[in-house]
Parts: sequence; C-alpha cells; structure tokens
Amino acid sequence: MFNSIKAIDGQWSSWTTTSCSMTCGNGMTYRNRTCNNPSPSDGGKICQGVDNESSVCNLGDCRVDGHWGLWSSVRCSITCGNGIGRRTRRCDNPAPSGGGKGCVGCNKKRKYVPWENVKLRMEESKKIKRSVQSQINDEYHEVKKNRINFMFHFRL
Repeated sequence: MFNSIKAIDGQWSSWTTTSCSMTCGNGMTYRNRTCNNPSPSDGGKICQGVDNESSVCNLGDCRVDGHWGLWSSVRCSITCGNGIGRRTRRCDNPAPSGGGKGCVGCNKKRKYVPWENVKLRMEESKKIKRSVQSQINDEYHEVKKNRINFMFHFRL
C-alpha cells in the first residue's frame, strides 16, 4: 500500500472583538483571529489576509453634571433704600452636557443690606468717582500743556 500525506491548508478562527476602550466619547475597538482552524500542516498554505483590525467607536457625548459657579457680588442700585441686594450665579462650572444633570438649587439670592451699608457704599462710590475725574482732569491738562509747549517750540 501506498502511504500518502495530504497537505492541510490553514483556516482562520472566528473573530474575537473587544468592547470600546471608552465608556463615552471616542475610543477604539479591536478584533483578532488566528490561523488555527485548522493550522497549516504537512506543507499546507498559511491563511491569507490580516489577523487583526481596529476601528474607532463613539458611544456618544460623555455625561457631565453641572455645578454652580461663584456668586456675583451683591448688586444694589443707588436707590436701594429698601435694603435688598441681589446676587446671581450660573450653572457653568462646568455646564451640564451629554445628558448630565443640571445644578440643584436657586441661581438668585436676595440679601438684606442695612441702609447704613448702602449709604457707606454710596459715599465710597462718590469718592472714587471724584478721584477718577480728578485724574482725568490732571491728564487732560498735562496733554494740553505738552501740546502747547510742542507748538510753541516749533514756531520759533
């Protein structure tokens, strides 16, 4: 009898695939296979093609819950004789996105401001205004003086 050995060509196994590398946003997914179903033997051909692939996966925007920013300073108009000041804040530290929850609580707050504090702030505002006006006047007169000196210098 004649004993002949038959060559066996290799065949690919089924693909095994990983889940997305990120739980939200862009990530990667990979799939692999091996040339072992069956493996090539006795001079058989190896499998043709690639044994691994990768692709981008996107599971949607990442969920970010909103948090409150800082409170503004108390805003009280000059005629705030009733002693009520108002403060505000925004849900922007960070703002909610990707289906995240909004901020919990109020974005406005009223605050009692004693009339004496309001009068004191009004006086401070007047002092600052007078100081700024004085600085502007001084700078204006300095520029005017320099302009006159410049013009006088070139007339001679």
